[in-house]
Amino acid sequence: MINPAAQWAIQIDVTNRCRRTCSNCTRLLAHARERFCMSPWAFRQACAAVHTFPDHSTPDRNGRPKVIGMIGGEPLLHPEFPELCEIMAEEIPDRRHRGLWTSEPLLITLGAC
Repeated sequence: MINPAAQWAIQIDVTNRCRRTCSNCTRLLAHARERFCMSPWAFRQACAAVHTFPDHSTPDRNGRPKVIGMIGGEPLLHPEFPELCEIMAEEIPDRRHRGLWTSEPLLITLGAC
């Protein structure tokens, strides 16, 4: 097992909402009984708790920049997604260290975060 400090990414799970029903989904989202959306307050706390990770953890053995990002379900379905992006930009000012795991293909052209 790799020490968490040696990982290249920290993913903050902001929602379990998802449009897809992928048969290989390891998140079992189609079986969730209740929908979850992290509050902006809780997201700020999560970002603040790990904001030093990119610069103060073991360098990635593959030379990748360390990243803190949003994951879900589908983070773009979070009803307060724009606010979460603002929070992330405040807490993690270096854009190279912000990430977004999404299945939405338009993200690249939108530059959401």
